[in-house]
Amino acid sequence: MIQPMKQPKTASLRTSLRSASVLSLLATGLAFSAPIPKLYNTGVDDAGKPLPDATVDPHYTLIESPDAAYPGPNTYTLEPGWPVAPAGPWIADSTVSRWIAPRARQSVGNAPGSYTFRTTFDLTGFDPAKARITGRWTSDNTGMDIVLNGNSLGISQPGNFGVFSEFTIESGFVAGTNTLDFLVFNAGDAVNPIGLRVEMIGTVEVAGEPPRIVTAPVGGTYPVGDTVTLSVLADGTPPLRYQWKRNGTDLPAANDTTLILDNVAAAQEGDYTVVIRNDAGEITSPAVRVTVLDPIPRLYNTGVDHDGIVLSDGSEDPHYKLVVNPDDPAVTIPVVQDSTVFPIVAGPWVANSDTSV
Repeated sequence: MIQPMKQPKTASLRTSLRSASVLSLLATGLAFSAPIPKLYNTGVDDAGKPLPDATVDPHYTLIESPDAAYPGPNTYTLEPGWPVAPAGPWIADSTVSRWIAPRARQSVGNAPGSYTFRTTFDLTGFDPAKARITGRWTSDNTGMDIVLNGNSLGISQPGNFGVFSEFTIESGFVAGTNTLDFLVFNAGDAVNPIGLRVEMIGTVEVAGEPPRIVTAPVGGTYPVGDTVTLSVLADGTPPLRYQWKRNGTDLPAANDTTLILDNVAAAQEGDYTVVIRNDAGEITSPAVRVTVLDPIPRLYNTGVDHDGIVLSDGSEDPHYKLVVNPDDPAVTIPVVQDSTVFPIVAGPWVANSDTSV
């Protein structure tokens, strides 16, 4: 903002505009994801609804148990009451998951030692390299590890059965059937409660999905030397490959997600498209027009020098003149105001920028 000069002020250098503008054409790839099929929380049926009390969980099996009386493979939802809230300290069952254990009566419990609960899911027809699971788990007692397809993920939690611990799995998946194990250690020297609670969701990219444009590029009108950004948002099975074109002709070396042309010129005006390809097919974005105009000579924003760089506080503006000044008619030269005080700071004026003050 500028006002008539009254007295000099201490100058402070402002951030300048870039002397050379850039035409940036940006392409971004996203993968088309689907839910991982047959991935279930603990204690639910095939529709994801909570199982009744003392019911076998059809999706989790017990593959390791130190309790000879309850060796598995069945796991069970619990009988109502202690140790599950509100009667006990364990997190209450919910509409999306329940506690499971080697036996339903955890008011008595099971033998101390290491237990392994297993669930399986199938990635047939999907890209296992692009699978991802996020979730949370808790147990009584310590959650020692999560193991995917026999490989330790090094994910543990302290067995604080009053709260969940979050986890994320982004690698180690295989084509076809996958096994996911939750290792729980039941502490103590005698029979006592043990349980597992898991809530998770998974996504995976569909194999052989051709490219699809989610958001197409948008053109516009720009002055010579300005910065222009065109972007496309696409999904499909990776890897996605990009080729930008102007007026139907490939732009040299424009086969990455980003194309940079220094200081956009009138010769770069035209219709821009991007072709997106993968092994399953290709798609071309709708053509968008980029119009490049010569700027009006010597037309400036407030508070900038001849190169368009913002002036420092207290500087005279060389491009504007006060023709009416009721405060002091003799003062005709506007100056850049102090950018560190009211009304620019903590006041009603629009903040200074790197293009005008």
